[in-house]
Amino acid sequence: MIKRILVPTDGTERANEACNMAISLAKENGATIKILSVVDQSEIRNISRIVEAVGPVRQMIEDDYRKAAIEASERLQKKCILAGVNAETVIREGQSAEEIVNEAKESQTDLIVMGQPKGSWKLLSVLFQKIGRSLIERRSGVPVLIIP
Repeated sequence: MIKRILVPTDGTERANEACNMAISLAKENGATIKILSVVDQSEIRNISRIVEAVGPVRQMIEDDYRKAAIEASERLQKKCILAGVNAETVIREGQSAEEIVNEAKESQTDLIVMGQPKGSWKLLSVLFQKIGRSLIERRSGVPVLIIP
């Protein structure tokens, strides 16, 4: 029985579509939704290197990422609440896949529902569906439903 659904979001339309599916599943099962947004430190480091950002500039980049993560999570939370589904948000810092696994374990998630990763390259999408799903499922012990 599905009681706790984790929906990772990166603020994209695909994450929004994953949330729609999670809402449907939550309504059918009387489940709650936890919306996870990760402030990906590896992305911040890479951008900081490209623009040679240090000190206050790096902090500004990190603050912008954090603000975007909060806004994306809150937007999906409002959608859940308007649909009559109990939802909470959590913001984590680290590497996205690792933090999805950590949150799934810590919150005793029954199902992870997530959108396909950004990018339009079909091969990458197929590889993610096969490799990314199995990696997250194996490490978290939780089934993953990927919404294309």
